[in-house]
Amino acid sequence: MFSDFIKFKKNYYFKVVVEDTDDNDIDGYYDSFKASGTSSSSSNGDLDNFYLTTDDTTPTTSQYVDLTVKARDSSNDTVTNYRDSVNFKVYYCSASSCSSSSSSDRHLISSSNASTYYTMNSSYTDGYDFTSSNAGQKTFSSFIKFKKNNYSYKVQVYDENDTSIYKEIIFNLGSSSSSSSSYNTDNFYITTDDSTPSTSQYVDLTVKARDGTNTDTTYRGTVQFEVYYRSSSSSSRTLTTSPTYYTMNSTYSDGYTFTSSNAGQKTFTDLIKFNKNNYSYKVLVYDEDDENIDEYKEFTVGSSSSSSSVNGFTSSEFTTVENIYSSRDDMITNLENQYSKLKSSTRRQTMSDDLRAAMREIINDNSSKTYDTFDEFYAAFLDRYRYTISIR
Repeated sequence: MFSDFIKFKKNYYFKVVVEDTDDNDIDGYYDSFKASGTSSSSSNGDLDNFYLTTDDTTPTTSQYVDLTVKARDSSNDTVTNYRDSVNFKVYYCSASSCSSSSSSDRHLISSSNASTYYTMNSSYTDGYDFTSSNAGQKTFSSFIKFKKNNYSYKVQVYDENDTSIYKEIIFNLGSSSSSSSSYNTDNFYITTDDSTPSTSQYVDLTVKARDGTNTDTTYRGTVQFEVYYRSSSSSSRTLTTSPTYYTMNSTYSDGYTFTSSNAGQKTFTDLIKFNKNNYSYKVLVYDEDDENIDEYKEFTVGSSSSSSSVNGFTSSEFTTVENIYSSRDDMITNLENQYSKLKSSTRRQTMSDDLRAAMREIINDNSSKTYDTFDEFYAAFLDRYRYTISIR
């Protein structure tokens, strides 16, 4: 008998296998172990990715940092029913060897060597089990402290049951030659000087990188552009690179990499000119490394189709949804500036984000859109509006 043989640290079912090291055919197992609190309903919900934030990406060696982990679905909405476990890996590279954020430049720190490089809050060294009270988001206060100066560290957060779902965040201590930047951008906000240009007119496009509704001045990613067109007789848009449809400023034909001087915002002057009249165009801007971070601006050149291609929405109703979507971010920013209570309301933010995602579904004519008719959408819009007014 092996006394005090094993202790289980996770709320799961376990099977212990015993085998002969010289003959693997001689084995046996016992699978009736059940750690206290285990629930067969454990689920990752609709988990598609994680979103990470921290209170400081450039700490000192004596400073603990917080880490907030948000579970998100494919629309980047919070998965409030996420119940799986997350775990952590830590990588490092010295200033003399670190040239980028690629894994080839950073070395995984083994558990036996961890104390040389960092100290992690003991509550999380074996990971963390999300519960219903987390509602898909957890802030790990005083999570980790890094011990070596002039090093760059990378913390990876991954789902224990699906390790292909993970997110990484970088911390730089002292001087590091790494050219990478850790930023918190999760969406773009786009404006233009003219959404109804003529065929002879170049238009400007301003792209703002944002963390929620705040400008992310640390954004250093590369943005790329795609152009779609739809004629007045067509019900769908087509991706094109043909000069028949548009002319783009050659400076940006291979995209643009943000620098510190942009402070999270760049105006692309005379970016594009559309060459065919009576067409509707869509310019999509997306992050080269994370295509989930994207936004678009629509342009109408000449007359456009008088009928909506989206089932359940007339042309005027569809236009109303587009207009609300386009003005939404400015409206929210103005309201939050006037009423500080709105910034601290998690429920209002969630409701607002859900409606934003639903409007994109309508505009993109998703077959599984949340609201099938304008009446359904407008009722939801009024519900969010009334709630916002009630708590301001």
